[in-house]
Amino acid sequence: MLIQLVYWSLVGWCGTVPRPRFPNPPSPDPWPWWKNAGLGIIGGIAGGLLVGYGLGLNETIATSFGALAAGRITSEIGGSVMGAKSA
Repeated sequence: MLIQLVYWSLVGWCGTVPRPRFPNPPSPDPWPWWKNAGLGIIGGIAGGLLVGYGLGLNETIATSFGALAAGRITSEIGGSVMGAKSA
């Protein structure tokens, strides 16, 4: 179970490196990349659990799609709520 949680957190974050923004934002950055990654990790775990338990699918591929979708949705919603510009 621990391996699945780690896997879902990686899929939810999806490993995207933050792109440089031009022009550079004023210091301090209003929305640091680690907040976006944190929301993606939390969403990935939640999405994997929802697909795994809610739909009864314990296959890796099905839960990966749930983790990816939930991770991206939570990071985008969090970014728009906190006032960040979408990537």
